[in-house]
Amino acid sequence: MTSPKDGTDFLAGHTYIYSNTDRNFTIDVSANVTTGMCTLQPGSLSFTLLACTSSQLSGPSRASRFPDSNSVSDLAPAFGKDVTAFATAMKHAGITVRTLSTLRPPERAYLMHYSWLVAKRKLSPLKVPGFAASKKHPPVGICWVHATAHGTSKPQSMAAASKLAAAFHVASMGTTPTLTSLRTEGEAIVMSTTWTSRRFTIKNASGIRW
Repeated sequence: MTSPKDGTDFLAGHTYIYSNTDRNFTIDVSANVTTGMCTLQPGSLSFTLLACTSSQLSGPSRASRFPDSNSVSDLAPAFGKDVTAFATAMKHAGITVRTLSTLRPPERAYLMHYSWLVAKRKLSPLKVPGFAASKKHPPVGICWVHATAHGTSKPQSMAAASKLAAAFHVASMGTTPTLTSLRTEGEAIVMSTTWTSRRFTIKNASGIRW
């Protein structure tokens, strides 16, 4: 720019590379005066990129990702061994056993936990932390902040979180779904049992009937 007038504004563009876990950027502004008496005050601006793809937006469709396992083999070894022995004893007694859920992925627990907090207005969607990823568990690509042409929309963000919490069947819970529990550690199982006999006898681990 040559011979600018006082207070002249100008536009500049730049392409930023970002990932789901790094959306904070800083712009440093500086200039050199090559001629004349112009001055420019250097400074910096910071911003957070809130936009995300439609596939990343929070909402009920996210509940189908990271489902609970229903396999006993996914349980912690010692507990899984006890579960297998107990289920076998019940089957020998004429009881039908059906495994409904075993290990809960930490990704699912994360989505359940924060969808409830945002839905209940206990946490701003802007302040939801990212999932603690690891080699075994990659980042959870989800955007909790919904936006319109006028900027971020807290009502839309909360509505989407409420629908996600409802899809997880935790919306009516009085307490926050936990991030870690026996379910996420493979130390719990959800099963159903049915029988037709009015009386039955089950052997315990020592082989004693009761």
